[in-house]
Amino acid sequence: MILIKRGSQVVKLTGVQEERSLRSTLLAHHVKDEATRIAKGKDGDPLILLAYPVGDLLRESEPANGGTPAAEPDFDPLLHLIVSLIEPESWSEVGGPGQVRPVDITQSLIVRQTARVHAQIRIALGELRKLRIEAPDEKR
Repeated sequence: MILIKRGSQVVKLTGVQEERSLRSTLLAHHVKDEATRIAKGKDGDPLILLAYPVGDLLRESEPANGGTPAAEPDFDPLLHLIVSLIEPESWSEVGGPGQVRPVDITQSLIVRQTARVHAQIRIALGELRKLRIEAPDEKR
């Protein structure tokens, strides 16, 4: 018998299970490669996928070896700020369930996180925008 508890939800598997069904159930409850991945959200909060337009907060990539500037935006400073300051233990880079991915074409971030972390991201992006308005970057 296998019991999987996630917040108030409990999944009980008994008897012989087909491998495909077992893998699907285990992956759905953050069990992978024979190790449980513990969700860092309170009581196993569900993960929500949201897109954040951040083009106004990005800078262009620095030119390599004194060459011409790259056309794509530089997401690295913003990504580093988010994953290092907003619940750092909750991101996939350190074994948490949350993920953040940049999308160059739309200059946005796709974030899979708990509602609590999303609220903190919205606040942080709002504060960054206020700072840009108060001290505009002349190079932009």
